[in-house]
Amino acid sequence: MRGTIACLVILLLIVLFVGFEKSNHYKQVTINQASKITELQSLVNENLVKTDNFQVLLNGKMTEINRLSEQLRKAMEPPTTKLDLVLLEIPWLQKLGSNTKWDHITISRYEGDPAAKKVEDPLFLKNVNWLLHLRSVGTVSFSNGYHSDIDNYTYDLYQDGNKYSIKVIDRGVIEIENQYFEVDEEVHLLGAAFMPKPPYIKHDGLIAKMAASGAVNRDDQYVHVSGFRTQLRVSPLTDAKQLNNEPGNVGGLIERNIFYYYGQKLVMEVFKDHAKLSGDGELEWYYIKNAGTMLTVDPG
Repeated sequence: MRGTIACLVILLLIVLFVGFEKSNHYKQVTINQASKITELQSLVNENLVKTDNFQVLLNGKMTEINRLSEQLRKAMEPPTTKLDLVLLEIPWLQKLGSNTKWDHITISRYEGDPAAKKVEDPLFLKNVNWLLHLRSVGTVSFSNGYHSDIDNYTYDLYQDGNKYSIKVIDRGVIEIENQYFEVDEEVHLLGAAFMPKPPYIKHDGLIAKMAASGAVNRDDQYVHVSGFRTQLRVSPLTDAKQLNNEPGNVGGLIERNIFYYYGQKLVMEVFKDHAKLSGDGELEWYYIKNAGTMLTVDPG
């Protein structure tokens, strides 16, 4: 009996040992398989990233191809307007109204003008392209010259050592190589901002001079070459109270605007309820409630 029990115990131990060995084997196989699955998943993810990157690159190339194709299509189309024909005759005109970056411009009233002004301020140069955007080409000639109520100016535009000359002959009219073009109607204000004032133009007081300025620099952020926006800056002051003496405790400076009036710089400093105007040998203080808002609002 004891021998039989011993045999059964030995047999049970053998079975348990074999089962344990198989369990370890399967466990190791499972671990190995999990490792391979992780490796394969990593490869799949890497390939997916590469695929996404390739798709982004492909989309970018397709966009560029479409843009160039559209340019080619337009270039192959026959000119349909007189302006199209003139652009073919004078290719550099395509620089106007585009994203051309000018090195500087020189403003004068005539060739050899000793009062000519060189403008290099990037804030002003940004305005040149939209002021000179060609809208149409004139079809009428003027045997006795073009007559206008504004001063005529010559704008010499410089880029990479090349000079391109434009004559401003009227509000919104320029002359290039004996042809007339319609552009922005305030193109002449660039000249009014920098060239000396003609003797027949007179403005009394800084408010009037600022309102007649050719341009205004808004706190060194951007420049408006616009009669409407220049006048908008000072119009609230017409109802303000001019002070005889400098006020005390006006608070911190909120905004500083520079008006370009026929070659002079006139400055408006805005405070909470006051405004200080200076330039051309004059200094004026005004009280205007909520000046910090009234004199800085800029509609779209």
